Amino acid sequence: MGPDLTRAGRTRSLEYLREVLASVPDEMSALRSLAGLLVQQRRFEEAIPVNERLARVAPQYAYRAGWLRAEMLRTEAAKSRQAHEFARARQQLGEAREADPSDVWVLHDLTNVLLQLNALPEAQSAVAALLRFAPELPEARVAQARVLAAAHQDIQALAILRSLSPPPRDPAVLALRRRLEFQVRIPPALKLAITGRRDEAVRELEAMEAEAKGQPELVAQLAVAWSKIGDRAKASALMRDAMARGPAATRAARLELASTLLDSDDDAFLGEILRGLDQDPSLTPAERCCCGSTCSISSRAITMRRNSRCRCIS
Repeated sequence: MGPDLTRAGRTRSLEYLREVLASVPDEMSALRSLAGLLVQQRRFEEAIPVNERLARVAPQYAYRAGWLRAEMLRTEAAKSRQAHEFARARQQLGEAREADPSDVWVLHDLTNVLLQLNALPEAQSAVAALLRFAPELPEARVAQARVLAAAHQDIQALAILRSLSPPPRDPAVLALRRRLEFQVRIPPALKLAITGRRDEAVRELEAMEAEAKGQPELVAQLAVAWSKIGDRAKASALMRDAMARGPAATRAARLELASTLLDSDDDAFLGEILRGLDQDPSLTPAERCCCGSTCSISSRAITMRRNSRCRCIS
């Protein structure tokens, strides 16, 4: 019963093994084969009672009960993630981790779910455990790169992805690498402006703008960069475009841009950004607190500016 069995062949094998066990319930070879076949098909819920019987008859051939339960819960969590029920997936993977703390695939999936929930500290803890058990596993290294990227440690994240051999071919990982390669070019461009070479900085940001076209997350980051070198009009135009194309993808950049707009005169756009953030259900508690503080500060700043303008007019 190798992995090359056809679906029909596997079905016939399952039927045959169940018939054998109906006649001889404790037949060791049949129990072992049936448990193995069910595990290969990731039918863990069915495999668990078969494995329990095998453990009584020939414990040396049985799967670890904790591992089977962990994998069953991981399979359920995958279905929850497909349904975008990330909180439920987190709960299932947490239970899976309790069942088998050494299951590296549970830790891998848990890290990714925590990132999807913007739970960065918990994701950092999960990936640290993953790397303790499987430091050389390519998927563990990719998970580490994702966590570093979420923590804005782009250079370190990119270094990990570049070090993988052979290079990953997963489209999502390739997209992450392209995004990081783009992002690490922004700080040097800003440094050019800070050191008096603004024209060079402008040329670099304009070149990057052409590359980022149609990618809201990258456009939003460029908007922040333009604001930092003093071009508020360009920053506002780019961010409006990015927000229209991808509200979720631009959340982090909108938070950063809001803080840079505090000393600008674009009160309307600042208010627009803050209202959008305040209504964003995906904000973490820490981000919501930051947004609330920024809103409060911004409201006071806007009121003071308006009062000042009224005094000037009068």
